[in-house]
Amino acid sequence: MLRKVKASTSFLIFLIFLSVPRPGFAYKDSLDLVAESEEEVEDLYEMGEISFYTYREWKDLVEEEEFVEGDFRTKFEDNLSDGKTALLYQRLRLTWKENLSFGQLTERDKGEEEFAGLFKKYASFQSDKYGLVIGNYRASFGEGLVLKNYWREGGEAIGPDETTRESFLFEGLGFRLSRGNLDSHFLYSRQRMDARYEDEEVEYLSPGEDALEDELGEELWGVNLNYRLHPHTFLGATWYGADYSPETRPLLGWRKETWGINLETRIKNLQLSGEFAQVKNEGKGFLVRAQTKIEDLEILGIIRNYEEDFNNPRSYGFSDPDGEDNDRDEAGAYLEMTYKINPRWRIYTYYDQWKHYSDLTTDREAKAKLEHRLNPKIKITVSRKWKDEDIEREKGRRITSLARLNWLPGSRTRLTFLYYHLQKDVTKYPDTMQVDNYAYGKGSFRLNKKMTLEGRLKFKDIDREERGGEASEYYLQWKNRFGKNWKGLIK
Repeated sequence: MLRKVKASTSFLIFLIFLSVPRPGFAYKDSLDLVAESEEEVEDLYEMGEISFYTYREWKDLVEEEEFVEGDFRTKFEDNLSDGKTALLYQRLRLTWKENLSFGQLTERDKGEEEFAGLFKKYASFQSDKYGLVIGNYRASFGEGLVLKNYWREGGEAIGPDETTRESFLFEGLGFRLSRGNLDSHFLYSRQRMDARYEDEEVEYLSPGEDALEDELGEELWGVNLNYRLHPHTFLGATWYGADYSPETRPLLGWRKETWGINLETRIKNLQLSGEFAQVKNEGKGFLVRAQTKIEDLEILGIIRNYEEDFNNPRSYGFSDPDGEDNDRDEAGAYLEMTYKINPRWRIYTYYDQWKHYSDLTTDREAKAKLEHRLNPKIKITVSRKWKDEDIEREKGRRITSLARLNWLPGSRTRLTFLYYHLQKDVTKYPDTMQVDNYAYGKGSFRLNKKMTLEGRLKFKDIDREERGGEASEYYLQWKNRFGKNWKGLIK
């Protein structure tokens, strides 16, 4: 049972466009999150258009907005046919006088016998001049090239970690001191984590992930200073040092230090920001971003350059991978535009091209999305996305197309029809072209204020031209709310 949160269009548009000063994880995926409902984002994840990483980040952000002074949530999910341990999720938050809060979060995924995968706890105090978090906390500074471990779109630089993230964590103490125009942040974190490592390169793993070599100890100290030069201009500097020690081979430990400076300013309706970062005795990276709005047209441009040996495991500014790898071995330019033609028509589009220093390959990606509201009850969305890998050698192209119709025939009824088309390797291997199709029709009917019935019929054909594979599935579900804080669902 879970008190589910419905994300509104206004909230998601605010998330992406008004609070955009710092690109977040899998930033290009955020374009797809401008959806009318949580249902649409779940569809994108189910079809593979956004990564599991991005999907969970989005859910964490939306659910976080719904916390009240005393809030306990629990979710239990079981599939009676798979014979595995069910998923169990619990989340508790208590606040006092809006300044002091305590929280705990546990999650046991399917197949796990214990809550070893995720267990977080914290105590937090926040005021205008001071901030302190003890336990699990999250941090993000500047453009994220030095230190960043969550999708931050505004808000505090250091705060309690109430996300379901299982890697890139901080566990220890985070402190903020604000005096006049200067904000100072101090971090200490000590933890042991599952990781692969080789030649002082670290890859964090989720608990239970395959190919685990060792448990790695990390002790980290960090500081950030952010000074307001002008009402709209900020200059910041960030540094951290971390000592790593493998559990089974502690004498093979090493130290990593990274520092950076960032600047953010606004000139009329033009927002500019950038950050430069240096890993001690290794590579450099920088990112520059510009954003403006001209009446109904919004434009965002990002230039980034991360050297091959810019080996900072805590860097998450902007890069091609879907948030699963950090900024490294990449140089590219990104351009995004949003245009509201009139109250009924809206266009989203972006183009991104980047190269890799290690193998001299160049990739590119582009997307166009058109939304049309035929009337207050009917909305039509169509989009097309292209991605080319190694464009000089024509390694392969992936094209995805989507069409959706949302219809509200009555005050209690909602209908959705969707069609998704995927093509792979249409440039180099036309004789083995893979074509996947995905379509469904879904309807829901609200019996009363507390009870809703829903059903969906879905069809898939996977690689039809190659293997002729087809599949179909359906579900019926009943959902009922018991009072203010409880909801039951049978599917």
